[in-house]
Amino acid sequence: MYHVPVLLDEVIKALNLRGDGVYLDGTMGGGGHLQAIVDRLGPAATAVGIDRDPQAVEWCASHLRPGACRLITAQERFSDFGLVLDAHGIAAVNGLLVDLGVSSHQLDQPLRGFSHQSEGPLDMRMGPNAPRTAAQLLREEDADTVASILREYGEVRGALRMARLLAAQARAGGLNTTTELRECLRREYGSLHPRVLSQVFQALRIAVNGELDELRRFLAAAAGRLVGAGRLVVIAYHSLEDRSARLRVAERCA
Repeated sequence: MYHVPVLLDEVIKALNLRGDGVYLDGTMGGGGHLQAIVDRLGPAATAVGIDRDPQAVEWCASHLRPGACRLITAQERFSDFGLVLDAHGIAAVNGLLVDLGVSSHQLDQPLRGFSHQSEGPLDMRMGPNAPRTAAQLLREEDADTVASILREYGEVRGALRMARLLAAQARAGGLNTTTELRECLRREYGSLHPRVLSQVFQALRIAVNGELDELRRFLAAAAGRLVGAGRLVVIAYHSLEDRSARLRVAERCA
């Protein structure tokens, strides 16, 4: 499978599907959540699936089973879901879903550069519209900026020391692959716990893809597209995403 959908039963229950409603999955990935939605909708309903990753869009085009409802798929950032709705004449939706972070399929593709466990280019872009790779980010940003990324997005301890090391190595042309990054840290720190490596890779991935800004933009746009009793479902995996989502919902309900 491309990616096993998490919390599938909880998502379906939370969306409170109506047979004639309009529902959008902003991170369709391998289509697990979207397929479950499609299977439960009637001919008067519409299901929309978008993803910024062209591999995901291609996969869903050939693997999603058609249902009774109208089904729309498109390649787009989930923060720009309104562009897809407008292109198909849809003014409002009854439910919105985003499953944040990286998919298991992306982690399992060495050429994507998301995992420290396999050799690949230090890329980490979720889609071709990301302006630069992780390797380019490390070459172009100063140590203070890299330290902020490591500290804020990965909660890495001693972020400035690590950032100075990475920035210097990147400018010297020595950080082009996931293995080079891992070995650079090993030479400096000795054996690193896998959790620390995961924090570093998470921080760079979030920065490369602008993930928190993407989430904030999506949440701001969602308020204007949901019908009065519509449902917004956000699956988050770490405190940065969770805080952003909870803060926006709290502001909306205040």
